[in-house]
Amino acid sequence: AMVSFPVDSEVLKVLDVSLSGVTELFESRVRHILQDHNLVVSFRLAQLLDFYNRTVAALVTPAALLPQLLARWHGTAMESFRSALKQHVDKLLQSPPSFPSDLSAPHMVLETTHKLAELMAIFNQSLVAPEERDAAFRPILDAIISPLLEICARTAEGLTKADRAVFMLNTLTSLQAVLKLFEFAADWALHVETQLRQHLDVLVDQQSSESLKKCGLGEKLGVLHSSAAGLLDGGAGADAKTKTISEVPETSAAAMTRAFSVFYSSLRDLGGLVMPHVESLQHPQLRADARKHVSRLVFHTYSLLYAAVVNPENGYSSPETIAPFTPEHVAQLLDIPD
Repeated sequence: AMVSFPVDSEVLKVLDVSLSGVTELFESRVRHILQDHNLVVSFRLAQLLDFYNRTVAALVTPAALLPQLLARWHGTAMESFRSALKQHVDKLLQSPPSFPSDLSAPHMVLETTHKLAELMAIFNQSLVAPEERDAAFRPILDAIISPLLEICARTAEGLTKADRAVFMLNTLTSLQAVLKLFEFAADWALHVETQLRQHLDVLVDQQSSESLKKCGLGEKLGVLHSSAAGLLDGGAGADAKTKTISEVPETSAAAMTRAFSVFYSSLRDLGGLVMPHVESLQHPQLRADARKHVSRLVFHTYSLLYAAVVNPENGYSSPETIAPFTPEHVAQLLDIPD
């Protein structure tokens, strides 16, 4: 906490007289610095003036000239900052960037995130009490992050679900990396984390579905679900029996053998599942998490189909020929821990 020291009234008078002679020159210098409407410079100057205002105010009486001048100049600097911030955000909203071919965060988004990091680092050194920082900086976070998320959503329009998820994940991870550095940004960090998880769920679902579709296992799972729901009709007539999945063309012994063979080959020849969307993620840990989740979903599907093939009720005569690899063996190929 700032400690206040008494200052002799005669000293204050001398100080006020001295300041009156340089006030105009100093104010002119402040306005000159703010002419460029530089976002970071304006905020840095505002925080510097606020620092001196708080420091001086603890040493002199409220009637002293210096703290009044510092408060006024601080207000001028903050007006310049808010104006520069509005211009920056308006420019982004008017011309949302195109998404890069590799679905990484656009340069304009990274530039804005970098500016936000600078602003937060400056504010983190201020004399604002820790318990007041969330509320004090929240308007700035709102003014930057809300439109930034809107811009990213508009940029992602027209992309496939998987590509959109990749683009948003790459963009949000760059923003999240900055927010997590400062406690006063905890609320926004939590909000961004929630969005990250939502987009990750979409990506994992899309990538696993695509991987299963390529080898034909996705279609087989659909038939299996229909069988479990009692939707496999054996034909018309009172004596008609519900078909077993081995009697359905899509899941016949030959069809299942081909699908499993393609699946095994892809794991053996390529050293695991091919995940082009997941590999487009820029953040190493997020990419590793996505690979793990996709592998687990694919493994779950394989386990269900394997169990269906070896179940005598489903009518497969040589299950060991159709599905020679157990789920435990496939788990090893997919690098899934026990």
